[in-house]
Amino acid sequence: MVTDISLLKNYFSLSDEQTRQFNIFSEVFLEKNKVLNLVSRKDAENLTERHLLHSLTIAKYFNLSGAKVLDVGTGGGFPGLPLAIYFPQASFTLVDSKQKKVHAVSEFVQQIGLNNVETRCIRAEELKTQYDFVVSRAVTGLDKFTHWVAPLIKPGTVGTQHKGIIYLRGEDFDFNTINDEIHPAFDCNRIIHLQKDFTSDFFLSKKIVFLQRI
Repeated sequence: MVTDISLLKNYFSLSDEQTRQFNIFSEVFLEKNKVLNLVSRKDAENLTERHLLHSLTIAKYFNLSGAKVLDVGTGGGFPGLPLAIYFPQASFTLVDSKQKKVHAVSEFVQQIGLNNVETRCIRAEELKTQYDFVVSRAVTGLDKFTHWVAPLIKPGTVGTQHKGIIYLRGEDFDFNTINDEIHPAFDCNRIIHLQKDFTSDFFLSKKIVFLQRI
């Protein structure tokens, strides 16, 4: 199976080096997926859209350059690795509680040649380091998730941007009650409907929820 990453270039300007890195990532991910089943077969067949581009949607609305970013529940490296390729001046820590996934992601980092990524097999609530942003793709309910990561983000800004949680999510929860459910250290600052800027049917229900650390 060969993945065509040209879809990414419809939305993002990529350097030759970034193009090379995305091609390598696609190749090594699909090979490893045959063994570990990191994503379903259907998702693997649509890797560029459902995983690479979905992860990169964050980059359209948030400039992570220079930031310290934590990816919680990274799984096969999403959204952290695509973002690390796109923002080489940011530092990323990718964590997951499953050792086999962390081992696979560590291999991807080495094969892609990324020097701005570290991987750890640890639960978010066990971490002690603090970060500017936490990113994730719907690993659990926002109520539980915000309690896990509240100690890991200090109030403040990075450049002109508020620190907080950038959460990729679908429509399977009530956006009207977010602030009633989440940790009081956060406020739902922004909900971005991805279908406005990304045209395929896959993005019809996809959103980015930004929870500002207050």
